[in-house]
Amino acid sequence: MDGYVQWFKETTQKELKEQTFRVGKTNYVDVWQLVKTVHTYWAADQLCGIPLKTKESPRGKYTFTASFLGLGDTERFWELLQKARKASDVIQGATRESVIRVGPGLDDPKGKSDPYRVDGLAKSKTTIALLRTSAGGNSSPVSQLVKRPVNELVANIVGLANGSSVNQAHTALNVIDFYLEDSRKENLKDILKLIAKNDADSNKRLRGYIREAMRLNPQFTGLWRVATVETEVPGVGKVKPGERIWGGFKKAHLNVIPCELSFPAHLVVPPQLMDFPSPTTVDPTCDPSKYQLNGGGFRLCIGVDFAIDVIAEILKIILPLKGLRRGPGDSGRLVKTTKIFNLVERWLLILWSVDKLLTRGFHQTNQYVKPDGSLSDWPQSMKIAWDDSTARYIFL
Repeated sequence: MDGYVQWFKETTQKELKEQTFRVGKTNYVDVWQLVKTVHTYWAADQLCGIPLKTKESPRGKYTFTASFLGLGDTERFWELLQKARKASDVIQGATRESVIRVGPGLDDPKGKSDPYRVDGLAKSKTTIALLRTSAGGNSSPVSQLVKRPVNELVANIVGLANGSSVNQAHTALNVIDFYLEDSRKENLKDILKLIAKNDADSNKRLRGYIREAMRLNPQFTGLWRVATVETEVPGVGKVKPGERIWGGFKKAHLNVIPCELSFPAHLVVPPQLMDFPSPTTVDPTCDPSKYQLNGGGFRLCIGVDFAIDVIAEILKIILPLKGLRRGPGDSGRLVKTTKIFNLVERWLLILWSVDKLLTRGFHQTNQYVKPDGSLSDWPQSMKIAWDDSTARYIFL
């Protein structure tokens, strides 16, 4: 994984130099465009093998914007399902071409043995390194994975690309945005000291700060899940198989007491049993095992450590910039609003059953304002400014 983290570090440095512009004596960069560019290159070039149109490769197959939207659309909501399938088809098709390239003979139309198997991938050191990383460093799952049909491997790669590109870019932006708030100046001062030291203990504490920003300013507020067995959910009641449940990740990360524990109101909960004793306060020393920041699915294998280590390298590049601050006015802030989903379902459920309202409910999530006033699931722009003279001049 160290090699991947180093790739992010070098690519972020390169893109910062390329995208920075100067007005008078002040340097600016749109930090959202910066992290989005880096993560799209990662998914397209490093994971999926999709050739992008760049200055260095003008004959690339897809533009940067098309690749980002294609990766993003596969993670959007029900009303975009049809578009998501179209985007997913394009991304998976391009990825499949890359898989076939590293496994010669896999796409034999005559199918002399099994043309849809990927045994040939075992010859590719790069691919095996990626698969071993996704298997948590264990070579056994890798050997099983390369025996799967190509379409299964492609789905695995694209799923990994979604989480480690568009979602991770959004998460990185949220962390930067979180610590640029005036109310967190003391946190930022401590972070800058940790970055300057750059030793094992400092990096451990820095990762704690990243987890706290992900907890208090999450990229997603929760996920819909379908119950497979009948169970009792604390604070909600009984849930039957087949019922849809909204898992509120943001709310769960503000719990003082773990959900599996219950104490009478008159008793004091021992501190060692608390998840987050001061749930709205930043505490970089919280036990990492208390967090569930990347969902509960198979993507945990690469997700947690990978995301935090990558974001740490991005912070080490961005936050120490001399005199770092937000851009002027709205340019330095994420212009957003809160959207309520499933409002119709909410009112129907109120008439139907209060208990079912609690299990299904409605949820809120951030929506970002586009220049034309419409809304998007993705941030649009957030500029930062600083004072050193390393920027590339665009205009004076």
